[in-house]
Amino acid sequence: MHEDWPEMARELSTAITEVRLGAPEAMKSFVRGEHVGTRPEPG
Repeated sequence: MHEDWPEMARELSTAITEVRLGAPEAMKSFVRGEHVGTRPEPG
């Protein structure tokens, strides 16, 4: 388990930025899927 959570968050943020810049279309799809997965059920 990580002991330095702030450092892990910085590293993860950096990695996500690299993916977003390197594969913008894939990241757009990922974000759209995230919104669908967290949207409340209708009704």
